[in-house]
Amino acid sequence: MTHMSEFPLWGAPGHQVAVLHPSMGDLFVMTTVNGMQVSMDPVTKFDAAVRRANKMADRLVHPERVVIKVLCLSFLEACKVQGLNPATLFEHQTPDDAAAMRQQAITNCNDALRNSNDPRVRAEALELLKVIT
Repeated sequence: MTHMSEFPLWGAPGHQVAVLHPSMGDLFVMTTVNGMQVSMDPVTKFDAAVRRANKMADRLVHPERVVIKVLCLSFLEACKVQGLNPATLFEHQTPDDAAAMRQQAITNCNDALRNSNDPRVRAEALELLKVIT
């Protein structure tokens, strides 16, 4: 079983953080622990996701080495990872889940439109907003 310690554990078995920095078109940052997704944030929160991953690596209590990955994804990559079809993104969810997911997607896109200097990121965010609103 994996536990989080309140304090850094310098004697840990060498937990590793691997980071894939944002590239053109990335809208999301996903964090995984040993291949299991633990969070999905807007790419504008990339630095916070890396800090969180490093803090997790320092504080994880696990008998074996743990790999924490911080990966940046475009909208289409995020859909593939989540097993989603962009055209039917909210079709098979409860109304509450669909509303929460739609609101998170709108927030992520608005963050990208406000904070990204990359015209491709802004174009993809705008295109996604057209699909989900």
